[in-house]
Amino acid sequence: MTKEVSITIEGIQLGSEEAPIRMIASGVYHMHKDKHYIQYDEQSEDGQGSIKNMIKIGLTRIEMTKKGAGSSEMTFDLNQTTEVIYCTPYGTLVFEAKTSQITVEEKEEEIVVRLEYSLYTNEAPISDNRTTIRILPL
Repeated sequence: MTKEVSITIEGIQLGSEEAPIRMIASGVYHMHKDKHYIQYDEQSEDGQGSIKNMIKIGLTRIEMTKKGAGSSEMTFDLNQTTEVIYCTPYGTLVFEAKTSQITVEEKEEEIVVRLEYSLYTNEAPISDNRTTIRILPL
């Protein structure tokens, strides 16, 4: 896989009638100690700043970090419940994530990650979610 890549992230809340959320960006890919690392920048929703993103992909754990105008830390782990932190202009939201599936398909010119998880707050279920991350060379 080349260093310069296109990243597509598509997320859907299962059982919801809302359309999937899709984000496409260009970034940089590298592999280190059996983990895939993807870095990319995106504009904040208000267009006033940029957000630096890092995705670390392992076979049983995915970490997604956003820093800048909108910050968040999301860790999805097949072996344990994890904390998901979203920083918003109105305050910080903290959820628990229970990951039920992580699938990493590695091809010569493409990596596809499928992630399924449920979000909880105070042990009460909020939503079931599916996210697909696709990495292709530019």
